[in-house]
Amino acid sequence: MTARHVALAEGALPPELGAYFAERAEAVDRGTAEVRDGLRRLADHGLLAHPDLATSCAVLEEVARRCLASAFSAWAHTVVAEYLSLSSSAALRAEVPRLRRAETIGSTAMAPAMQHLVGLADLGVGFRHDGASLVVDGAVRWASNLFAEGFLVVVGAAGPGGTRAVLAIASDAPGVHAGAPLELLALGATRSSSLRFDGVALDPSWVVSTDFEPFLRAVKPRFLLLQSSFCLGLARAALEAAEAGLGRSFAAFRREHHRLRVDLDMLGVRHRRLIEGVGPTPAVVAHRLEVARMARLAVDVELGVAGGGGYRASSPTARRLREAAFLPIQSPTEGHLRFELESAASNEEPTPVASVTR
Repeated sequence: MTARHVALAEGALPPELGAYFAERAEAVDRGTAEVRDGLRRLADHGLLAHPDLATSCAVLEEVARRCLASAFSAWAHTVVAEYLSLSSSAALRAEVPRLRRAETIGSTAMAPAMQHLVGLADLGVGFRHDGASLVVDGAVRWASNLFAEGFLVVVGAAGPGGTRAVLAIASDAPGVHAGAPLELLALGATRSSSLRFDGVALDPSWVVSTDFEPFLRAVKPRFLLLQSSFCLGLARAALEAAEAGLGRSFAAFRREHHRLRVDLDMLGVRHRRLIEGVGPTPAVVAHRLEVARMARLAVDVELGVAGGGGYRASSPTARRLREAAFLPIQSPTEGHLRFELESAASNEEPTPVASVTR
């Protein structure tokens, strides 16, 4: 780890950028501020979808300390850049600089593909060949950053003869339909909804990879480590807020707070080591599960210390409570992660379910 990475891990954002995300967190929570503006602000500082994994992880952690919705949006955008940077398509690799400048907004709809990889779900999206083009049909239940101004989404799809591929699709392609934004706890500003593809014609240059399983296995550890970063950021914010009120609280809270701070510091050390090694996947899966649980425990302590004031819907504590409620269902969900770990412990390799080509 370079000195620059250590500095980022201890305070990734320039002060003015940290203040920007902190000051607008309440407005983002209310849905009156756009997370897209935060993506542009990160891009202005050269910190959006950074090519260095340690830098991207540190940035997401620091943004999440101020506003999880902004960090989640940046995560979704960042993993799209990760996918395209590893693509066999030169045209898609050429999109990565535009993503880093926020000229294109990335939306990941890869939850079904990650579930499919371990045998938990059908892909839900299919493609067929029509001359030189691929024609895509199907739907995904959840994707984020679906801004009306446009986005680029990455999905897994099943093809003829048992083939599978990872595809990139522009929102302005005929046949792409985004649902109305969902009303969500804490994440309403992320413009999350469903997507439907009705006969979307793609040039082969929009194929991210036809090497489906190896590609997903290669990107999965980075995908999970980037997610783990915003979990760590939320946990740190909650414990920092709780610490300010410990003098007025019971000794039991002080003991619990101290134990969680020690555990969180250890998780932070492990997080940086996993980033340096980027694998193996079972270790990263276990880490992702543990940091999400840590965030929820930290928010519980913060709420206990804050008392009734923390239960006011407009309080930062209540916002973090809503943010933490998202983590068990963030894909890969807690159930998905536990399934993977149990399968690995029993030395059973999960096998993908059969896909239906639509």
